[in-house]
Amino acid sequence: MKREGILLLLILLTILFLAVLPYSKASYPFTSDINIRVEPQKIIYAQGTNLSIAFNFTAWYNYNIAYFATYSLDGDNSSILEYQISASDSWEPYVAEIHGSVTLPPLGEGNHNITVLVKASYSQGSKMLYTNSSNSVTFAVNTPSSPTPSPTSNQTLFSEILNPTYLIRIAAVIVIVVVASIALVCIKRRKSKPAKPKM
Repeated sequence: MKREGILLLLILLTILFLAVLPYSKASYPFTSDINIRVEPQKIIYAQGTNLSIAFNFTAWYNYNIAYFATYSLDGDNSSILEYQISASDSWEPYVAEIHGSVTLPPLGEGNHNITVLVKASYSQGSKMLYTNSSNSVTFAVNTPSSPTPSPTSNQTLFSEILNPTYLIRIAAVIVIVVVASIALVCIKRRKSKPAKPKM
């Protein structure tokens, strides 16, 4: 009975560890993907509506790391994005939330695309290293008579499910459950086996 309790405790601790693994595939110094929102968030954008985009992400931040943010509207030349830095919810003291927003120019009727690109530069010894992170969002400007979907990020639920980290986590949980089940069956069979009579 004591062995079964220890085995179940190990299984629960392993599942808990897998549950807190991050989904993000962000590379250093980024600790999350870039989140983009079109504001105000509506299903239909009428022509003449004042729209803006807001973005945020978390990343390591200190004197050794510099960030440069730009955005591109419908594939046009990139424009500089100003950002602010604030404390994040992370337990790590050197991880900050970086966020900003910008008002868009008047847009014509039809589909539109916005890409936010953030470039990070940092030194490692005598070398300068660079990391880029980007994300896009699509939306439509239309008349109320032809509804369009609400803004959606290009990172869909399907891509999240196909995330290698997510698949590895599911496979690990399945393996743990199967191994634990086999171990419990073996323990019960060993206990239920009648003892051999002493000669």
